[in-house]
Amino acid sequence: IGDKKQIEKCRKFQKDLCQKLSSENLKKEDLFNHHQPLPKSIAVIIPGNSYYDYKGISLQSLGIKYNAKYESLVSLLSEAHLFTSIRYKFGAYGAGSWISDNGLYLYSYRDPHVKNTYQIFDSSSKALKDKNISVKNLEGYITSIYSDLAREDSTSSLMSIKISSHLAGDYENNKTLRYMKEIKSTEEKDIDDFIMMLEKLEKEGVKVTVGA
Repeated sequence: IGDKKQIEKCRKFQKDLCQKLSSENLKKEDLFNHHQPLPKSIAVIIPGNSYYDYKGISLQSLGIKYNAKYESLVSLLSEAHLFTSIRYKFGAYGAGSWISDNGLYLYSYRDPHVKNTYQIFDSSSKALKDKNISVKNLEGYITSIYSDLAREDSTSSLMSIKISSHLAGDYENNKTLRYMKEIKSTEEKDIDDFIMMLEKLEKEGVKVTVGA
């Protein structure tokens, strides 16, 4: 992908790499089923006085599959609760949440606090309940996400995404179109479901802190 000069340069690196690789056939390993389960809490010690805090739970534990209709709620949670509290009140560089095929996560980074951050993480479901959110409140977020999905990518960008998806075993025809339909299908019930997901995350999620 790219101009002729860039392609030739990449081919040279590819050829050099192939010459260094063994011709031996390697057996495919399922790495994720061979490691020990993660503990409920993990701490990684590094010099300094800022922290990187995460709390997450797998979608399998929540009993759901990824659906783009939750993206607007994740955006609202990030903007109206996590970033507002952790960044503006307690001085972290950033904070927010995201959802993917793997799970639902809350995070902060370059954060001078740990205790306050986890208390804010664990107040997420209550914060959304107190806001009495309706689908009307989500319209701006839905429009923003829908617009991003509808934005036309360059040919090289689309090809790069397809190659990466194929290599990861995650390729799906018309995936973006499916996401666009899902985000437009958001209903009031999805808000209640999302709050229940947060309650389970708060109770059962794995915590990871990297810091001093």
